[in-house]
Amino acid sequence: MDKPVSTDDEIVLRPAEITDIPKLVKLLHQLYLIEPQFSPNSEKQKTGLMMCMDHPKLCLLLVAQVTDEIVAFANLQHSVSTALGARSVHVDDFIVDENHRGKGIGTKLMEYAMKNAQQIGATRITVNVDLDNSQALSFYNRFNFISVNLLKHQRLL
Repeated sequence: MDKPVSTDDEIVLRPAEITDIPKLVKLLHQLYLIEPQFSPNSEKQKTGLMMCMDHPKLCLLLVAQVTDEIVAFANLQHSVSTALGARSVHVDDFIVDENHRGKGIGTKLMEYAMKNAQQIGATRITVNVDLDNSQALSFYNRFNFISVNLLKHQRLL
């Protein structure tokens, strides 16, 4: 989806541009206040976002813009599922600015993300959600995401 998509509500959905990165870093800081396993670090987040911009076959940053302000973004990580024999997309970050929640922006951005995933041939979209984040769990349930019986392990290298 290279072209921006406008919705009825004056929300523009589009791929992120390099000039959006400072706002995306601020949105990540809001996200990391909700997700205690991560810590805001502007330089690291900027580096990670730039890596996404530099590798569009690996990930895609999508934004929701109201007027001239970026109010939400999603980080879509692309991979291949050997189980499904098809491409898969993982939503690594998804955040709506706290001052713009409850206005349908997240819903429109998730719909845009799912359409993007389908356009690249993905047959599955996944997301990790903190078990105590009831707002996020409710949000993803509305899109028919289901909980799977897996435990995620990670180790920093």
